[in-house]
Amino acid sequence: VESEAPADSEPVEWLLLTTVPTRTLDEAIERLGWYAARWNIEVVHRTLKSGCRIEDRRLGDAESLEACLAIDRVVAWRVMHLTKLGGFLGRNGDGHPGATVLWRGLNRLADITETFTIFHPSIPGGP
Repeated sequence: VESEAPADSEPVEWLLLTTVPTRTLDEAIERLGWYAARWNIEVVHRTLKSGCRIEDRRLGDAESLEACLAIDRVVAWRVMHLTKLGGFLGRNGDGHPGATVLWRGLNRLADITETFTIFHPSIPGGP
């Protein structure tokens, strides 16, 4: 139950439903931790779908799909992890960078890096 509801409204009562037996306070706190992790899981899945475009893969067998998904899951996790690092200006009205913004930035960085290596082939790591 909301402990500090506005004076002119009823306190909000939250109820978290689960199919996992929950009998103790420690178990309830554990279930809340699971629920709190849900948003990060959603960001990883959205990055897999929108950034990595995992649903567009046309691989011939399960083994190929597993290998591709293993790499894409690492990429999606790293993008999600980057959203937690900051590095933004933090001005009024600026939100924290999300996975979409970071994905676009990483793609742009890859393009810039590739262009640089084309124009500077003598630097190690070039084509």
